[in-house]
Amino acid sequence: MPKTFHTYIIDDDPVFIFGLKFLLNMENFAQQIKTFPNGEEAIAELQKTKKLPEIIFLDLNMPVMDGWEFLDWFVLQEKLAPIAIYVTSSSIDPRDLDRVKKYGSKIRGYHHKPLRKEQIDNIRKQVEE
Repeated sequence: MPKTFHTYIIDDDPVFIFGLKFLLNMENFAQQIKTFPNGEEAIAELQKTKKLPEIIFLDLNMPVMDGWEFLDWFVLQEKLAPIAIYVTSSSIDPRDLDRVKKYGSKIRGYHHKPLRKEQIDNIRKQVEE
């Protein structure tokens, strides 16, 4: 039986969240899924939770605190280093991909929305390694 993961989705698009949660459940990927409409709410949860997520799906463009601001905070948090972050974006701007690369190994992947089964399978393989 494949491993399941404690997962956060940080995204302000309810349609994408619904679809991703459906896909993760169909693929038996997540044991628990928590969603946050912006980086600020996710940070508040990360600072108080005892059970850190293993995987975060992070949108880049959100109100209040966007994905870039979240990443700038995240890279400074040593205790969060084991969390695998996957950027999920509708952006096709090559500058966004270049900017993501500047975060190095802190970001495990960059995926265009919507995610597909094959991408979820690949993410599972990467995280299980």
